[in-house]
Amino acid sequence: MNQAAPPRARRSRLLTMMALRVVLALAFLGITAWFQTREHSFTALNLLPLYAVVITIGLLTIIYALLLNRINNLRLFTYVQITVDIAVITAIVFVTGGIESYLNTLYSLAVIGASIFLGKRGGYYTASLSSIAYGVLIDLDFYGVLPAKYEVYASVTNPSWEDALRTSATNILAFFTVAYLTGHLAER
Repeated sequence: MNQAAPPRARRSRLLTMMALRVVLALAFLGITAWFQTREHSFTALNLLPLYAVVITIGLLTIIYALLLNRINNLRLFTYVQITVDIAVITAIVFVTGGIESYLNTLYSLAVIGASIFLGKRGGYYTASLSSIAYGVLIDLDFYGVLPAKYEVYASVTNPSWEDALRTSATNILAFFTVAYLTGHLAER
């Protein structure tokens, strides 16, 4: 976020980011639920984790909106929001299939947002945090440490070690590529 911008403009941009976060999260979750209900029997799905994620995103947005006018350090507030976003995205990726989830692209959207608001440094911070969170999630999911009862649909097949490594490496490379490109554009 441009530090030279007046506080009112920064607050307005943060409010826009909050609204966009809710819209994108609901859209991605809705699309995922739709694909999973088409692919599997509706009775085989556990939709409670999706409801929990939607409620969490809604509550976080309300809390952020209430705090927005009380916060003086908007840069730090943006870092806090992005950090919490990464935690929520990790939960979304877990409940929608972990290694097999298509929603790992949400990490890249967080990196883009961070680069726009915080510049190259914020983009690299978000790419690093996303990589750590995603890598830990994939490891825990691959080794069966995470309880399958919190996934919308628990897969009966386990991906191979090579698939897990390839998925992790490809996505982590994508996070940093997005951070580099959007950070470069944001600083122009």
